[in-house]
Amino acid sequence: QRDFEKAVRLYPGYAAAWFELGKLASDRGQLADALHSFQTAMQADPKYVEPYLSVAAIQSVEKQWPQLAATTGALLRLDRYGYPQAHYMNALANFYLKNLDAAEKSAREAERLDAQGRFPKSWQLLSAILASRGAHPEAAEQLRQYLKLAPQAPDAAAARAKLTQLEALEAK
Repeated sequence: QRDFEKAVRLYPGYAAAWFELGKLASDRGQLADALHSFQTAMQADPKYVEPYLSVAAIQSVEKQWPQLAATTGALLRLDRYGYPQAHYMNALANFYLKNLDAAEKSAREAERLDAQGRFPKSWQLLSAILASRGAHPEAAEQLRQYLKLAPQAPDAAAARAKLTQLEALEAK
């Protein structure tokens, strides 16, 4: 940490050092300090993608939906294809901001880019988006896929209960 602090004192525009300081603060649970360091890294080098992901992760945890939408929007303008988790977080922000068209588009893109299913929450979120629109059969299918990808997830029991509800609505 001292080396990174010295580096940013000598060269305040050293984005990678600011990013590393942010990671260290985040690891210690100091989210305000981490956020400051990550945002400083973004200002120092607006094309350096990694700090955007870290800022977005903090904004997601803090439920800062407008800021999360802005951060992930900026990140996706830099790289639309390399970060399915950015599409997921953008979908999450838009879902809570009631921008369902944008949320659905981002969730579908997250799924498309995540061929290995490393971010299964995208399927769960798309299920919620579709269910809110009354598209119960497709919402149920998305939730089945989520449970297939993450059968032991902490919220798997709640997801199974929701799937039962969606299947009952589907049967009507």
